[in-house]
Amino acid sequence: MRKTTGTLLATLLLAATGGSALSAEVTVMISGGFKAALEKLAPAWEKQTGNHLVVIPGPSMGKTPQAIPNRLARGEHADVVIMVGDALTSLEKAGPYATGFAPGAGRLAESAWW
Repeated sequence: MRKTTGTLLATLLLAATGGSALSAEVTVMISGGFKAALEKLAPAWEKQTGNHLVVIPGPSMGKTPQAIPNRLARGEHADVVIMVGDALTSLEKAGPYATGFAPGAGRLAESAWW
């Protein structure tokens, strides 16, 4: 769990340093398996940065309108997308999304927060 929460925090920290995520609101689309960890980390992150997270939960895949790939295909905005690896890979192949992960940042965030 520590590795997952550190990775989530690192993702948010990276997002907050570039692009449209510098605004007062950071929109995060997140699949269910990661939501509990994000909910634990969000208050401290919001307090430290002064930014506010807008969390949009949804499944990583499927045909429902709430599925993250379907939301993005409709043009819904997200500064950060957190979802299972296979679904993220499919999403990357399907469209012009900036994706990536920095393992060193995950370790750094984990050591800084715990």
